[in-house]
Amino acid sequence: MFSTGDMSDGGVYLENGPIELGIGDLVTLQIQDLPGEAPLVRMRVVRRDASGYGLQFSD
Repeated sequence: MFSTGDMSDGGVYLENGPIELGIGDLVTLQIQDLPGEAPLVRMRVVRRDASGYGLQFSD
């Protein structure tokens, strides 16, 4: 499980978690603790720094 550092209309920043992600990886996420249902969303890893990953919503 990852923690969300920031979320916007274009994507999400995930703080480092239990697995290693690579730039370009396509992942399926379910964002918890939102009002209503937590849908599955496809995202692509577009950035990485010492603290975590930047992911962009994917079609």
